[in-house]
Amino acid sequence: MFVMKKAHQTITNALSNVLAFSWSIVIAFAITPFILSALGDDQYGVYTLLLSVIGILSFLDLGLASASVRYISEAYTRGDTRQVNKVISTNLIIFLGLGVVLFVVVMLGADSIITLLKIPEELRDVSKIGLLLAVGSLLFNLANGVLSAVPRALQKYHLNTIVVLINAMALTAVLVFILWLHPSLLAILLVNAATSLTLLIGYIILLKRLLPDFTFVLAWDKRLVKKIMNFAGFTFIATIAGNMLFQFDKFLISAFLGSTVVTFYAIPVTIAMKIHALIATLNNVLFPLSTELFTQQRLDALRELYIRASKFTYTFILAMVIPLIVYAEPFIGYWLGDAYIIESAYIMQVLVVCYGLYALTAIPFYFFAGFDKPKTNAAVIATIVISNIALTATLIPIFNIEGAAYGLLIAQWPVPIYIYMIERKLRVQHTSMFMIYVKLLIIGSVGYFVLGYSVSLLSSIWGVLLALLLAGVFILLLGLVIGIFSKKDRMLFTSYISKIIPSRSKV
Repeated sequence: MFVMKKAHQTITNALSNVLAFSWSIVIAFAITPFILSALGDDQYGVYTLLLSVIGILSFLDLGLASASVRYISEAYTRGDTRQVNKVISTNLIIFLGLGVVLFVVVMLGADSIITLLKIPEELRDVSKIGLLLAVGSLLFNLANGVLSAVPRALQKYHLNTIVVLINAMALTAVLVFILWLHPSLLAILLVNAATSLTLLIGYIILLKRLLPDFTFVLAWDKRLVKKIMNFAGFTFIATIAGNMLFQFDKFLISAFLGSTVVTFYAIPVTIAMKIHALIATLNNVLFPLSTELFTQQRLDALRELYIRASKFTYTFILAMVIPLIVYAEPFIGYWLGDAYIIESAYIMQVLVVCYGLYALTAIPFYFFAGFDKPKTNAAVIATIVISNIALTATLIPIFNIEGAAYGLLIAQWPVPIYIYMIERKLRVQHTSMFMIYVKLLIIGSVGYFVLGYSVSLLSSIWGVLLALLLAGVFILLLGLVIGIFSKKDRMLFTSYISKIIPSRSKV
């Protein structure tokens, strides 16, 4: 059975993850208009292209950050400080080598890249500098990926969030000040590079606090490298496959129906994708925790963790999916205009279901990663992607834009098999899980039926947003009423609330 302190720590880690995730969205939403106004269309376009280059190059992580979490957590659980040092040092050496090679390649090919991107002549010199700064930032970010793995592996996500938030707020303030003082593309590129460097400094300070005995080991352990690269390789395949799942359908729609039609699909899919992103962020904490319990061979604790995480996760998915399905038409109509209701509302409903189903993969994904089984994750995600590409290419010519949504929906067929695989490995009693699924079906059905009566009351986008929030809370409360959460679950929640909000008698 879970120790209450460990359960509280897991909740704190999950909430810390969500806070960092949400804050990045808020910052981007707030500062983008200011940057656009300061730079103008031409410079902002170049800035966006350079950010895209960084995004593409970020794939050079190669899954090593996840491998760092896995093997740091394993070594730390065993009390093997020497192995912790070797894992961190080995990954830093690998990333340093990759970064140096990449910097040289980009430096030699900078002119060709700038020509390929068709950057205006007057912005080419600053773009070349920006490209080199971007690669330099990537080198720092690769190191940050390894060092940020330390607080995550030690299940201290809140410390990681504190470092990220302090760095983000400080550099955002500096960016606003510099753009107000002297708006230029070079200024913002320098601040972006500084952001990566100051974040690295923050992680180094945090590393020394968490692992005061850490020493950099300049050694090459072939056995450890092979072990890390094996895990990282399959994790990288799963990551690439997942990104293809999120992006490839738009290319197929454009190829079959034209780029204009993509707009009616891209808007609802952007919303629907947030369901999986949020659930993955919430459940990321299961990775180091399952690694710890697996290393200790605590199957009972793993089983309890799985069941509890499943109940909370599935109910939370329903709290997002059901309201978005019910309020799809007023949401699209008040947000984008009535013309988009016909083209995008139904697509949004189907896609919300798609990504709700895909979000169910988060728990088995992190458990199999914790069990050192990245090959299973890569196989399942790749199967979903290949199915999606084949089905989408087949169904678009028949159903037009709806065919892309149908293809993605049918492509989720491996999800229940994936869930069955992890439940079998954990020796979970399928009868107990069956009752949970029945209760979830009741929650979803009742929620959909009740919320349907409120659609006619909505008269503005703000009303819809408020309704989405209240409807999500209603679904969660419905879960309590129907009994999806056990007495232990409710006690855990109550004790956590009592911990963070002390009673008056303790004040």
